[in-house]
Amino acid sequence: YRRKKKDEAIKYSKMLMRMTYAFLWVVILITFILVRPIIGMFNLSKEAALIALMLTVFHAICTGLIRPFAFYLPVVFKAASDVKFTLVVSTVSMWVFRVALSFVLSLENVTVVGFVLPGAGLGIAGVWIAMMVDWLFRGTLYLIRYLSGKWLKKAFATIS
Repeated sequence: YRRKKKDEAIKYSKMLMRMTYAFLWVVILITFILVRPIIGMFNLSKEAALIALMLTVFHAICTGLIRPFAFYLPVVFKAASDVKFTLVVSTVSMWVFRVALSFVLSLENVTVVGFVLPGAGLGIAGVWIAMMVDWLFRGTLYLIRYLSGKWLKKAFATIS
């Protein structure tokens, strides 16, 4: 019984990931088709329109490759009562990459406790790069956890 339930958990988690990728890529392809007309509706300067186009394409590609592991695989863990791991990883990753790395990559200079440190000065692109680094970090740790099978231990510890 226990083995059958574990096999079902693995089967449905793989099915969730396949469906997630399929639906995401449908949305991404629609986004690629409509991105220029949508940007055109805002009457942006050529420079702003180019930045919007580049960020949209960058985000779409990263979404199609990384987002399922970074945000939908943890749903599988939570369903299997493996909540603490996802909480710790997401909190640490958010503060280190989304917040701290965003400052470093986006600003020319970053002041930390009175010290002025050089930043990359990438502007909005730096924020988006930092966000994708966050996704990649989370996704990598979650994928390692998934492949190790540790996410199954808590849920199936009490089932006989």
